[in-house]
Amino acid sequence: MFRSLLSLCLCVFLFACNGDSLPTAVDSQSGASASDIAKSPRIDGAPISPVFFNALNPVPFAEVKEWPDWVPIIFYRDMACVPHDINFLSSEFDLRSVSCRSRVDGFMIWPDDSSALPQVVVERATEPVDMWFVTMEDWYAAAEDDIVGWDELRAAPSFREGIADFYHARHNFVAQTFSRDIRGSLSAAPDTRFRMHFVGRLVFHDDGSFTEVIPRFIVNFY
Repeated sequence: MFRSLLSLCLCVFLFACNGDSLPTAVDSQSGASASDIAKSPRIDGAPISPVFFNALNPVPFAEVKEWPDWVPIIFYRDMACVPHDINFLSSEFDLRSVSCRSRVDGFMIWPDDSSALPQVVVERATEPVDMWFVTMEDWYAAAEDDIVGWDELRAAPSFREGIADFYHARHNFVAQTFSRDIRGSLSAAPDTRFRMHFVGRLVFHDDGSFTEVIPRFIVNFY
């Protein structure tokens, strides 16, 4: 129970661990090295699924030194299942998301059963992930009334829609580092690729919480 609750506040997007089965393999994109696994008597297996429909990058408890010009919105769950009354500014858990298929899962590596934190948390896509983009200017304009709605974003002058075919994120609580790398192409212009990428460090506080410090958060189209 403790680890299920802990997983809700571990990574950027509040995760829920739904199973104890071991993953059959750790692929080359997982970011989990052989030494990680050799040191760990336990790997909590997939699925670690985001409990939200979507997430903004970065979230409020991340300290970003240099912001990008674009705001990316990641749909962790099947976008066709997302209700159109969603407020993209809300950080509250929406129970309706549980019935929607998750497109991201992962696993946690624990040093032992008594540890308060895992060594490593890995996220990866199980299928293509939908993404939206708007400029920071359009985002702030939409957020003036504290509600950013579905139709409001799609009507933004800068609105872009894409599909991520690569998604990888890793939190290393031993090295106190984390990274996120998402790549794909725009739906209306498949030849236009995008990449959302950042590498940062975890700063732990006396109360047990932590802040993600991101020196530079990058969103590029090319």
